[in-house]
Amino acid sequence: MGAASTVVSFDLPDVYAPSPVTDLSGDFDREAGGPLVLGFTAPGDDFESGVAAAYDLRFASNPEDLEADFSSCQAIDPEDLIDPSTLGAPEVGGRFVSLEVADGRATFGRNIVYFAIKVQYVRVNKSLSCISTES
Repeated sequence: MGAASTVVSFDLPDVYAPSPVTDLSGDFDREAGGPLVLGFTAPGDDFESGVAAAYDLRFASNPEDLEADFSSCQAIDPEDLIDPSTLGAPEVGGRFVSLEVADGRATFGRNIVYFAIKVQYVRVNKSLSCISTES
């Protein structure tokens, strides 16, 4: 009689956070108004491969607020965007993402505004990146 074998499968915990966004940039025509365009290269779910679950994009008038207490800073909500699906449907790692805030002047005024983005795969693993832009 041959030996019996059993195959066991289980999910491994996600132990690797997404890579941080390192090229977050902003573009806004202060005189003409219009949308504020934020762009970055999408990280993956584990370092740079795969697809992250969500983007959490926030802004503040002081960059230290974004680092010290990110969750208390003002969030960019999907309804603030020209295409709301771009915030909730992350791209495959390595692809360029462009987010257009519908009315940059109304949202941010004529102030210098700092942005940060956290990329999330599972609720525990997050990465952080900041930029500044004038609006």
